[in-house]
Amino acid sequence: MVDVIIPTYNNYDELSKCLHALCNQTVRYFQVWIAVDGSRDNTTTDLPNLVKNLPFRAHILEHEDKKNHGRSATRNLALTHIEGEYVWFLDSDMHPTPYCLQAHLNLLETLGKNAISVGAIQYTNVCQNIWARYVSTRGHAKYTHGAFIPWNYFITANSLLPSCFFTSVNGFDEKISKYGGEDMELSYRIHKKFNPLFCKNDLAVCHTQQDKTLSKALEELTEYGTYGLPYIFNKHPDMPKVYYMDKITGKASTKMLYYFLTHPIWTFFIKKVVRFLPFRISKFLINYLVISAIFKGYKNRNRK
Repeated sequence: MVDVIIPTYNNYDELSKCLHALCNQTVRYFQVWIAVDGSRDNTTTDLPNLVKNLPFRAHILEHEDKKNHGRSATRNLALTHIEGEYVWFLDSDMHPTPYCLQAHLNLLETLGKNAISVGAIQYTNVCQNIWARYVSTRGHAKYTHGAFIPWNYFITANSLLPSCFFTSVNGFDEKISKYGGEDMELSYRIHKKFNPLFCKNDLAVCHTQQDKTLSKALEELTEYGTYGLPYIFNKHPDMPKVYYMDKITGKASTKMLYYFLTHPIWTFFIKKVVRFLPFRISKFLINYLVISAIFKGYKNRNRK
């Protein structure tokens, strides 16, 4: 048995497509936990009827107060209900290919119980959305099929892991309620306790569309630098610094240099020109914007 956990917030149409895609899986020994995060669309009215007609067991979970609590607390709604050997995390806007779950299971059967299968996410609008194209080349996407990836490149969306990894560390940290960081914080605790192999699995594919703009993504990353990242560093002082944060927390000369390099005047100019450059150049510049956005939030963390 596999427990599939799908958080959703005001996304019924895409959620419906995700659930119908699960109907086509080549393996059927799974049940689904749909965790509703205070949705105000037609999720609460239409989802019960949809669930009744699915060819697999599907359960609806909600917060007691029916309000929005963020991804961490919402995924944790399924924590006490898990029954299977594995947990498969999906986002509600993802459409897994029919072989997706089988590919995850095959990899873990090959590697053994102390491994995590990190599947592929393919954006259908990668040619139209520059942020989609960028994230398709970053993080675990840089690695080839079967490669072992660093723990901090783990993302929950389309990943399969032994359920004991998730339950024994008590799931996600629900204090991370704003954008970003919950996946990395969870993977660090799993890494410390089990030291598993995080393996890239390009045969386990989910399709989705990236609607986020570059500007919106940078806004969220600034929020991450303001709230989530400082909280994680305070909680785990032994965690290796990510996003070059050692530069901003290191010696004064290096700190001043990075303050200069991430000055708003440079980011303003780059935002204006990045869309008109060849992607091999714009990819480098977007990476700069990402780091600058996180730095911006982190520098202002004590003012919030």
